[in-house]
Amino acid sequence: MVSARPIEKKTMSIFIVGCGYLGERVAQELSKSGSAIHVLTRQPEKAEAFRGRGWIAHLGDWLDPHSLGTLPETDAALIAVSHRAVEGLPPQQTHVHGLENLWKAWRGRVGRVVYISTTGVYSQDTGQWVDEDSICQPTRPGGIAALAAEHWLQNHVPSGQLTVLRMAGLYGPGRIPNAERLKLKTSLQSSDHTFLNLLHIDDATHYSVEALQIPHRESLYLVSDGTPIPRSTYYDFLAERLGLPTSEPVVIESQTSGNSEIVTRPPRRSESNKRISTKRLERDFSYRCRFPDFRNGIVACGELT
Repeated sequence: MVSARPIEKKTMSIFIVGCGYLGERVAQELSKSGSAIHVLTRQPEKAEAFRGRGWIAHLGDWLDPHSLGTLPETDAALIAVSHRAVEGLPPQQTHVHGLENLWKAWRGRVGRVVYISTTGVYSQDTGQWVDEDSICQPTRPGGIAALAAEHWLQNHVPSGQLTVLRMAGLYGPGRIPNAERLKLKTSLQSSDHTFLNLLHIDDATHYSVEALQIPHRESLYLVSDGTPIPRSTYYDFLAERLGLPTSEPVVIESQTSGNSEIVTRPPRRSESNKRISTKRLERDFSYRCRFPDFRNGIVACGELT
């Protein structure tokens, strides 16, 4: 396992929009150095919990401009909002609309902007390597929303102040893809050899922290553990950890429809088949992935026993 290089922590003021699985960890990491943490949340109970951790919570919804008011000046902002579909908005607008509202509320009083995008902007399906210059033709709502947001930011954030991190599939404590689903199965699909690209949440956190603190050479980076794997390898490892057989060609669900068993494949996060290149990331970032092997990352979660 490659050791992570320590990052010099700086005291800053950071605004986090999307303080969820990733955003909350970034806030926690930055607060260790005494940085002032601002978070935006729609839920009063979450706001109270964030204040209990010493963070400055702002109640509001980035899709509702009237709820935002005037947001405070900060050194940097992390935008880590889910890319899932929003009812009533086309995918091209789900993040763009929120960004427009934020910009009006910030009134230009924000420094660096780090946007968490997704490798779902790619739809290559023959297992080829993709990098920051590869063609983006997303077909799913999340990828469409992310790419539209990237374009909006490139047109509105001053040169040198934007970093877009296109992240692979996140996993970590409480979020091991398909683990809970597969616990209910009697056998496991292990013949899907399309490529899967993963990133442990701890590594995603540290890459985000560095992007917020340090200007980098480029404005766009692909972020993954750098080790694409066949999905069959991932499923077989989960099966081994869960004590499930791997010899059957399909998953048999532990439910029935009428008198017939339902036979399905494990759901894919994406219909694409690609390998994510991290050459640019490794060239420019000082942080090094702690979990380049997903097996070590999953074992470290301590959940599949």
